Amino acid sequence: LLESVLRANLSRYYTPERVSELVARWVTGGRSRESVLDVACGSGRLLEAVVEQMEEPEHALGVDINETATTIARGRMRESSVEDLDIWTEDFLDIRDQLSVNGQTTLSGTESPPPDRGFDCVVAHPPVGVAPNSNEDQVPSSVPFRRLEHGFVNGACKALAESGRGCFLLARSSV
Repeated sequence: LLESVLRANLSRYYTPERVSELVARWVTGGRSRESVLDVACGSGRLLEAVVEQMEEPEHALGVDINETATTIARGRMRESSVEDLDIWTEDFLDIRDQLSVNGQTTLSGTESPPPDRGFDCVVAHPPVGVAPNSNEDQVPSSVPFRRLEHGFVNGACKALAESGRGCFLLARSSV
């Protein structure tokens, strides 16, 4: 497993513990929060921090394209108190419309569906850079995004409940 981790370069988008805790306190603050979505969960540190801040977590979903990262996230979340926990090895940009509050597409497989009303908390420390398929015909949404992080933030916001909170860690060059 260690060799897989080193090859996967999971440190590339590592979210430091103190930053994860700060984000978790902010995104869960002020209201009862029951569900969380991390659209670029990596090894699960940010997702874990948000779940730890929730009083009664009912649904947590982490999504990442890297299989080694999601394996680590599953291990990290094994001891959590979440009733309904899923870690998906998927490209979020391919499934973001399915996780949208107004999504029309149903998910295949045995995954639990996202909450109908959306997620109370949505977080991400997404990858940054030019989208590999910035051609309008190849982007899975009706709005083309030339930057990866913009696609992640846009899709994540569509999965947010009306009274939910989202927090996204972006590089200075992204804003």
